Amino acid sequence: MSIIFVVLIAGYILSSIKSDIEPLRYGLLVVHALTIAVLLVNVKVSDPKLGLLLVGGIVSASAVFISKKDKWKTMVSPLLGVVSILLTLSLLAPVPSNSPIEVQTWVALHIILILVGYIGCIAAGLLSGVYIFVQHKLKEKSLK
Repeated sequence: MSIIFVVLIAGYILSSIKSDIEPLRYGLLVVHALTIAVLLVNVKVSDPKLGLLLVGGIVSASAVFISKKDKWKTMVSPLLGVVSILLTLSLLAPVPSNSPIEVQTWVALHIILILVGYIGCIAAGLLSGVYIFVQHKLKEKSLK
C-alpha cells in the first residue's frame, strides 16, 4: 500500500509542476479513488490514513474540476501540492500498534501543524488589512 502512496505523491508533485498534463490528473484521481475504496474495506474508519486520504481526494477532485475554468487554473498547482503534502502525512501516520513514543511524536507534529495554520491565517489577515488600507489611500491619493 505504501508503494501506491509514493506513486500518488510523485504523480501529484509532477502534476503540480507541469500543470499542462491533464490526463495525468485524471489518472491520479482514479488511482486515488481506488485506494480510498481499498482502505475503506481494510482499515477502521478512525484510521488517520483514511481521513487524510479522503481529504486529499476531495482536494484533488476539486483541482480537477477547477482546471476546467480559465480564471481558476492558477489554483490547480497549489491544490495538487497540498494533496501531495496530505498524502505524505498519511504515509507517515501512525498505525494503532505503534509504541507510545511514536504516537507522541505524531501528536507533537499535529500540534505544530495547527500552530503553523494559525500563523498563516493571522498573516493572511494582516496582509489583507494592509492591502485594503493601502488601496484606500491610493484612491484618495493621500499615501505618504
